[in-house]
Amino acid sequence: MWNDSYIQSLNPALVLPAKPITVVVRQDSSGTTDIFTSALSTFDSKWASTVGRSQLPLWPTRNTSLFMTAPQSIGMSKAVLLSPYSIGYNTYSLTINIQQSFASFKNSQGIIVLPTLVGITSALSQAINFMQSNFETDLTLVDEATWPISGVSYMMFKARNMTDCDQALALYKYMSWILSVSETSADVMISTLQFASLPKAIKAKIQSAIDVNFYCQGAPVISLLPKNDQELVIALTSTGSIALAVVLIVILIIVAVLVLIIMRLKRQVNFIDEGPTGKICIMFTDVQNSTFTWKTCGQNMATAIAIHNKIIRNCILRHDGYEVKNLGDSFMVVFSDHLKAVRCANDIQLSLLHGAWPEDVLKIDTASELIDEFGCLLFRGLRVRIGIAVGDPTPVLDTVTRRTDYFGDCINLSSRIESVCEGGLSYMSSEVRDLLSSEPGLLPEKLLIRPAGIYSLQGIPDPQELFLLLPNELEARHGRTIPNTKKESLMIAQGDTMNAMSASSTRVQSKYVQDEYKHLEV
Repeated sequence: MWNDSYIQSLNPALVLPAKPITVVVRQDSSGTTDIFTSALSTFDSKWASTVGRSQLPLWPTRNTSLFMTAPQSIGMSKAVLLSPYSIGYNTYSLTINIQQSFASFKNSQGIIVLPTLVGITSALSQAINFMQSNFETDLTLVDEATWPISGVSYMMFKARNMTDCDQALALYKYMSWILSVSETSADVMISTLQFASLPKAIKAKIQSAIDVNFYCQGAPVISLLPKNDQELVIALTSTGSIALAVVLIVILIIVAVLVLIIMRLKRQVNFIDEGPTGKICIMFTDVQNSTFTWKTCGQNMATAIAIHNKIIRNCILRHDGYEVKNLGDSFMVVFSDHLKAVRCANDIQLSLLHGAWPEDVLKIDTASELIDEFGCLLFRGLRVRIGIAVGDPTPVLDTVTRRTDYFGDCINLSSRIESVCEGGLSYMSSEVRDLLSSEPGLLPEKLLIRPAGIYSLQGIPDPQELFLLLPNELEARHGRTIPNTKKESLMIAQGDTMNAMSASSTRVQSKYVQDEYKHLEV
């Protein structure tokens, strides 16, 4: 189960679903599977003695309904994307290029690591000390701070019995260019395609082996080069001069094919990026006081925004939302129905309490920890305001992002609702409230819903009655928020106690600006 106690302990900031895990593996023989099972064999002796390392292993399947196979790398990506609560494995390059999410890894030293091209190259740098004569090495034991599920791809060629020396020379130049260290080298293209480059020390070692062992018609291929070309090869592998033009043409053709394949793969999974249509629920989110926090906390705010974005996206995923766009610390999300949107909004407010926020950020009033007199944690971390509305907007496929965008009055309404909300609260339109009231049996959990007042919203012709939405656990937030000093809209009528609080906030707004981010107790 995803909410297994051990998995949950590794992800304390997440509320994991009580859903079984579906495992997706490759159905064909695969080098990716070989690297993956090799790492698992290193991590776990039981795995090593039962399944072991293999390109096509006999997988342990206890429950066939929770076990899937997929052909090739793109099939793996599709299967995981289309199967709720599934997990699989794939190459870093494909995962990044189609923007698929992936997990971090906690190793035996307790260090949490992520796959990065720099980290994998660093691991290779350390691996040079125990590489075998054929350059084979195991990257799973190299560096405790480096992603351990890594492997090396090899190019095989005839080293001793080539008879066409023109071909041998072309191949030699091609390999020397790959092993060069110039700014125009293959490394630039390799990194663009999200593959890790070889470290300079290993490049030099491989180049030396090629120079010594690559023969054609009994002579070392390097000796067949004109003298000035021999000097150029030495320069390429040491100082980094300009690459050979003829080789550059060859490598560009190869890279172009790879790029076309990647674009084709994006088109194959593009249907996944199409959002819901018809009558949908729209949600806008934004972080309160973010500009001041950026100025005060600098890099720590960047860390906080990364934590915020991860929490928001996890909540969107849990409640089947569709992320339309993300601008800085703001999100636009749509849902196929209002129940999912309401649950997602409440999930966000609860999940933000448990983020691993930097200490400097927690010192800011609009991110500080607040516990009430009963010991209930009300606020901690960035405070997010949320606006929710429903409608039937016009969907438009963005040809650049390959995602659906939406236009219409309901989009503007949701955005304006968010703009008048206080940090740590969610406001919804009266239509959303009416939909919830008509289907109480579909919401077994208790929700706090109260009038928030009638507002004249900027760009919206008619006054709008808005309602406060919170999870029942956070009821005590009522009356303890910090006013929204950027309100562009006007409250023109009051409702119940919630409206009294909002009116009071409006009256003390000028004092609030002078005192800079002091808590308002009503």
